[in-house]
Amino acid sequence: MRTIATTFMAAKPPPSKFFKMEYEAVIGLEVHVQLDTRSKMFTRVGTGFGQPPNTLTDPVVLGLPGALPVMNREAIEKSIKVGLL
Repeated sequence: MRTIATTFMAAKPPPSKFFKMEYEAVIGLEVHVQLDTRSKMFTRVGTGFGQPPNTLTDPVVLGLPGALPVMNREAIEKSIKVGLL
């Protein structure tokens, strides 16, 4: 069974008589999403548009030494649901 990736990789253009180039085009896709959660991805700090500057922070958001991030369970569940669509 051939997958789509091996089908595209197997199709190489014929060599040129002027230049000998051994390049293969690899195209990737990067997707960014914004989940509708009550808090940020790696902290318990809430999210809010239009809030005063520097009010939705904590040691994790500020990147202080010793502050360890914990992933938001709601964001993980919503990410899995989007991936299963």
